[in-house]
Amino acid sequence: MGKSVEVQGTEVSILTRDNKDYISLTDMVKAKDGNFFISDWLRNRNTVEFLGIWEQIHNPCFNYGEFAIIRSNAGLNSYKISVKEWTEKTNAIGIFAKAGRYGGTYAYKDIAFEFGMWISPEFKIYLIKEFERLKEKERQMAKKKAKVLSPKAKQNVAALNNCLSYLNDKEELSITLSAGAKRKRVYDRSNPAYKWVALFITLLGAASLIYGIYALITHAGFSMYFLLFGLAAIFFFSSANVLPTARNNRKYIESHLQMAVDDMQSYIEKYPEFPVPAYYAHPIVIKRMIDIIEEGRAVEVDEALAVLKNDLRALNSSVAVEQEEYDEVVTIKPMFLVRDYQ
Repeated sequence: MGKSVEVQGTEVSILTRDNKDYISLTDMVKAKDGNFFISDWLRNRNTVEFLGIWEQIHNPCFNYGEFAIIRSNAGLNSYKISVKEWTEKTNAIGIFAKAGRYGGTYAYKDIAFEFGMWISPEFKIYLIKEFERLKEKERQMAKKKAKVLSPKAKQNVAALNNCLSYLNDKEELSITLSAGAKRKRVYDRSNPAYKWVALFITLLGAASLIYGIYALITHAGFSMYFLLFGLAAIFFFSSANVLPTARNNRKYIESHLQMAVDDMQSYIEKYPEFPVPAYYAHPIVIKRMIDIIEEGRAVEVDEALAVLKNDLRALNSSVAVEQEEYDEVVTIKPMFLVRDYQ
């Protein structure tokens, strides 16, 4: 789980690697009209020239021999190269492909901005603007943090950063855990009376459907068919998420959440002395604990977790926060609520 910015309605994720920000080209390409692939951009001769110059400036291990071969072929109709091939052949560091369900192609900001020009000049300008806004916010947040940390606090921050990297390597586990907790929270808060209402709505839908079929057989008129079939569809869809089903009942939801917790437990058991229980093991939780220590609000890891719990308790619908913080809170708060903050 990383940072993100919204550019003209497209959410673009940002991954931190070796203390550097890499922007998702995979997300950016979603804003491009028509069929357009990152490989189309990468095979362009101007792109290859730009990437080569960037690597020469920033990467002492860049393979110039392989780069020369790639450059000589760039632009030819028959020439194709993937990001993986580019990085493996040239030892490039400015762009890389992250495997896995939640992976994609990421590039250093300079390269991502250049790629943005291929989306559109307007997209590039807005991307730069939103990225700079994000960095300014990070600078303001940094000012809030304690100027001098004790050796113990520094040690704990370093340890938590290592844990954060470990969780990010299997971020699908955290996503599943958060989604499971959120679903259980919604189910726990749903009024039992809604199920009876949903049942009534379903019966109305069934009645509309039956009468619609009858009207069709007896040639009652096209308007009647559309009306009754439309009503049936509305009734069925409106009750679909409330009625108990094989995947919408307490037993299934709780077992699904427990499975997510067990999968996380199996993963963090491989990490010595993981700082939080499996049911709270989420990158946003670790990130906010780091912030708490760096702000001087805690020194020990246990203290930081306790402060985080108090922060989450204090946040409710009457408290105004920025969109980024709101997104973080709604992601992790259900994990604490379903455990009653234990």
